[in-house]
Amino acid sequence: MIKIINTDFLIVSYIISKFVDWVLQSDWQAQNKSKWSQDDLHFESFLALFSHSFIYSLLTSVSVIHLKVTNISLSLLFTILLSTHFIIDNRIIVKLLMKSKGMSKELIEDVQSTGFLQIGIDQRLHEIVLLLIAIIA
Repeated sequence: MIKIINTDFLIVSYIISKFVDWVLQSDWQAQNKSKWSQDDLHFESFLALFSHSFIYSLLTSVSVIHLKVTNISLSLLFTILLSTHFIIDNRIIVKLLMKSKGMSKELIEDVQSTGFLQIGIDQRLHEIVLLLIAIIA
């Protein structure tokens, strides 16, 4: 029988990534990683986003490789997770998706109103990445 998806990888990476993404993210990282619209915070936002993405990618990929649920190399898995996590968590794609659904810029930037929607879109995009890796794993 042909295996189309590595379900072991998908389940293990999903659980580990949720823990690392939520529990091991500092308040400073969470509050500053997507403040690209504020001119004076570009560098701080970059540092918060990069440090979070790096820690997430390193711990997730090392854990998954250690548990032997994939044949993907550590360096390839780390690179995929780092690049995609950095791209998704900067919220630019998330906001573009919201805009494509007709939401105004003002509403998108109103985190009190749309914060949970942004987090939901962010998490679905991360899940798609893990699913795609599970297909090639």
